[in-house]
Amino acid sequence: GLLNGKSAIGVVFDGNRNTAIALEGSTSSLEWSSLRVDVSNLKNYKDSTQAIQDFNGKANTAAIKAYNSSLSNYPAAKYAYNYTTNGTNVGDWYLPAAGEMLLIYQNKLFLNYTLSKLGKPVLPTNISHWSSSEGNNTFAFSMNFRDGETEFEFKDFTEYVRPVLAF
Repeated sequence: GLLNGKSAIGVVFDGNRNTAIALEGSTSSLEWSSLRVDVSNLKNYKDSTQAIQDFNGKANTAAIKAYNSSLSNYPAAKYAYNYTTNGTNVGDWYLPAAGEMLLIYQNKLFLNYTLSKLGKPVLPTNISHWSSSEGNNTFAFSMNFRDGETEFEFKDFTEYVRPVLAF
């Protein structure tokens, strides 16, 4: 379903958690971080099996913002945090956690159908998207929408961002 009816701002992908994906994502790839540091107050996951248990994207993005208030060293989180739509404010949207990314992948057919009906870009299958789930000082997790693989990537690799909204 659509969030906010006629002036749709997102497509619901998790009704149990009241979570929607933005109608559009970043138009270019961004680094998770140019720095190889461990973000304090952000839980580390040792592998993708653990990371996909993380559904705390909003809290993760807040922890990254608390660590670097301008988000200047965290372009992916900055893009999601600063994303706004009619009726939402800076800080409402966030960088989804690995578990949320997996739910997006699992609902990809429905999401792409709805996005295409709205004339919006579908989830691309040839590029990965960052999650807010951190591995350690060097790695964070991304999601490949081609096969649903949660990947352990260097933080300074560039991936795309699709913000998420909890409502």
